[in-house]
Amino acid sequence: MKSHEIWVNPVKRTSAQGRHKQVYSFIDSNNNLVATRTMDKVKEDGVTEIFQFPRNSETGKLVTRLDKIIENEFYGASVDEIKVKYNLSERWDTMLKVVVDSPKIKKQIYYEIIDSTEPSFYTNDTTHNMTEPLNYSKNVAKNFLEDFKVILYPRGNKFESSNQRGRLAIEMMKALNRVANNESLVNPSLHTWFISEENETVLESKKRRDIYKKAMHLMYELQNNKPEFELYKIGSILKHVNGEPVIRGAVSKNAVEEKLDDYLNSSSDNQKILLENFISLAEAINSTEGMIANLIKYTIQQSINTGVITFRDGNYIWHSKSNQPALYKFTSDYDKLISFFIREYNNYNPTDLETSNWFNELKNELINKDVRFD
Repeated sequence: MKSHEIWVNPVKRTSAQGRHKQVYSFIDSNNNLVATRTMDKVKEDGVTEIFQFPRNSETGKLVTRLDKIIENEFYGASVDEIKVKYNLSERWDTMLKVVVDSPKIKKQIYYEIIDSTEPSFYTNDTTHNMTEPLNYSKNVAKNFLEDFKVILYPRGNKFESSNQRGRLAIEMMKALNRVANNESLVNPSLHTWFISEENETVLESKKRRDIYKKAMHLMYELQNNKPEFELYKIGSILKHVNGEPVIRGAVSKNAVEEKLDDYLNSSSDNQKILLENFISLAEAINSTEGMIANLIKYTIQQSINTGVITFRDGNYIWHSKSNQPALYKFTSDYDKLISFFIREYNNYNPTDLETSNWFNELKNELINKDVRFD
């Protein structure tokens, strides 16, 4: 059976003691304590959880997953060779004759052979069976799996199937109700841990680096191969975590680049989201539809910056249209606002002087306020 590994990671959640707010910090050259990103802690370092194989409440047996049928790699092999290779006792003689003639076997038997144990060493029977309390005896030793324990630390915990303890730990983690089989299945009210095929901390760090490199590449393309106004538009649309636009008003090309550079290199916990927002806008300019969407988003943001449109009482208000209720108290939905002006832009005909076009009217209102349109 091919060796593999899993990582068991703590589910991120709000700590009642506020541990999730603890941050990594460093001392800068001016001897100031500088906070960076949060530690995402749910427990203090060194606080562990101990797990054992769960029990089936109806049968009293352990839930080990070792009753699963797997391909038999010993099929057709020599009984004597298997005994010598895995140092098996004579108690295996009868069982091995059956094993070598079977194309499939239980995982329990496979593990017992490669771990050089006696037959039924990994039984799911229990000596301390609470479904039969009258038979309980403190003097009876527990079976191996009944007494098997796994300790989880408040970080990624690695288990490998290349060794006995790792194999059994993997089966236990997949049998526990409190451990989700992957991050997408996590229910914070049920799960405190989840399984991943890679170290989640390392994987997340790699994803963040890849996104950062992609954003830097797009930034370079914008700076060197696109009109300067495209970069200005993107900077005007983007917002910091506090909701403030990255670019507001008339600024120089150098200032635009500096402000966007600060935005992309934010030390905020939300840096990944900020980068993804930039990438979305930067990639949009490669299509006509994306260019139009960016122009409309820019127009709306400039309308908000200049007070032409405000968000009040749950609605976007276009103040100059107070005599037209459908436009004055516009909508509460930003996406609907964008969609409306995209339609108006697509329907705009500069030679048609009789039909009102609301995009053109909004644009002219902004031009009168010195908003830039190249």
